[in-house]
Amino acid sequence: MLLLRRPSIRWPAPRTAAAGFALPVGMLLVAFAGLRMLYAGSVEPDESDLIIFSQQLAWGYSEQPPLYSWLCAAAFELFGTGVAALTAVRTAILALTAAFLLAAARLAIPDRRLATLAAASTLLVPSLAWHALTYLTHSILVFLAGIACVYFVLRIVRDGRTRDYIGLGIACAAGALSKYNFAFFAFALAAAAATLAPARRRLLDPRLALTVATFGLLVAPHALWLYEHRAILRDELLLKVTHTRAVEIGRLARSAIGVREVATNSLLAAGPLALVVLATFRAARRRIATDDDVAVRLLGRFLAIALALMFAMVLAAGWDRFHERWLMPFTLVLPLWLFARLDPDAVDERARRRYGLLLAALAVAYLIVRTVQVAAFADRTSGQYPLRLDFSDLANAIVAEAGDTPLILVKQREVGGNLKLAIPGARVLSCYGNLHDLPPTGGPIVIAWNPVISNGRPEVPWSWIQRYWHLAWPHYVPPEAVRTFPVAKSGPNGQPATVMFTVLK
Repeated sequence: MLLLRRPSIRWPAPRTAAAGFALPVGMLLVAFAGLRMLYAGSVEPDESDLIIFSQQLAWGYSEQPPLYSWLCAAAFELFGTGVAALTAVRTAILALTAAFLLAAARLAIPDRRLATLAAASTLLVPSLAWHALTYLTHSILVFLAGIACVYFVLRIVRDGRTRDYIGLGIACAAGALSKYNFAFFAFALAAAAATLAPARRRLLDPRLALTVATFGLLVAPHALWLYEHRAILRDELLLKVTHTRAVEIGRLARSAIGVREVATNSLLAAGPLALVVLATFRAARRRIATDDDVAVRLLGRFLAIALALMFAMVLAAGWDRFHERWLMPFTLVLPLWLFARLDPDAVDERARRRYGLLLAALAVAYLIVRTVQVAAFADRTSGQYPLRLDFSDLANAIVAEAGDTPLILVKQREVGGNLKLAIPGARVLSCYGNLHDLPPTGGPIVIAWNPVISNGRPEVPWSWIQRYWHLAWPHYVPPEAVRTFPVAKSGPNGQPATVMFTVLK
């Protein structure tokens, strides 16, 4: 018996259907990659972390799992340390996510034209589409791992192939090595499958041991690192789910705030997409999925369990902060479920075309906004640094005083990443996190910092360098030994952004 409903209509030729999705997606990704290369001389905060981490492979680096850092380290070996490699990794991840999204949609949706629209419907979630295309790192790996898990589960339920059990283990391992909140996604998907007899039979097959073994082998080294650093990691993660005001209010009040944030972010993420799909295809809506629609029921239960799990975690743990991006992996699955519930024979051709034109218009709009951002606002900032930075003068001054292989101590990751980009032979140690233990090297020691840290005074801020006390024992540094260089046209107060540095003698 077929467990996923087979199509009752004539499908387009596979190559034609694939091209109708791959070509516009590829063009959009290439365009965004090209726009990123327009300010390839500097890196943003998350990219700075990746450049700093890549100086040495490790089983863990920060409160984020290490897979993205490993991918970037491999890309740096191939293309050199720089924005080109970072952009190549991002583009490849997004392309694979789109491919798995389309493949999963085809398993759940009988009409391939509707499957293509469903896969492209993430454009209707602006926070997901925009952030994925512009700055997210570890989160987009979770998007890829999560939708790959959905694909392999649907494949296992329909075909029960051995290679799909192994693929599911690889996808789960990729998710666990991308972000720790992937555990919620995996739990919700497993729980949803367990509630359906056909899916349960497939997933309780002895070959599930292949999934578990594959997952265990790939995750075990990082799990050991995780255990060794559990105390520091726990504190780092708690900061992400708790506002600073949390100490001033009770647990019940914190939970109430967290529940409100989950509800608000869920509506903002899923509401517009659901309303547009239901309004556009209102004549084709199916109220009840039939018994052979295992994919429809599986995806629907997955979304319901995931939402319930989010509320339960907030209530049980007393979180009062819940970021919208934590819902994005689940939002990827929503259009698949919505379109899988449509009756393909009742879909109006004009409605399908209108919906396709809307998606195309959104893609163009994102591209226009990004073009304007890069062309007109790359040198402006609402924080400490704009998109475009120029560390060349600062780097030249450091090399002139300390040579081209200095040991640089920094507080801000943007400073460290950009200095490593400008001085490839330098070893950069960052005081930004507490989990990245990079062995120091010899050579002159340089301390670089944003003047904000020292209140604009040419004084070494020794307080934040305590982690490397043994390398830079505090001693008097005269003001004339501290030099200041601009790194951007605009800073927090509209003045040029600058960085101070000194070489310890």
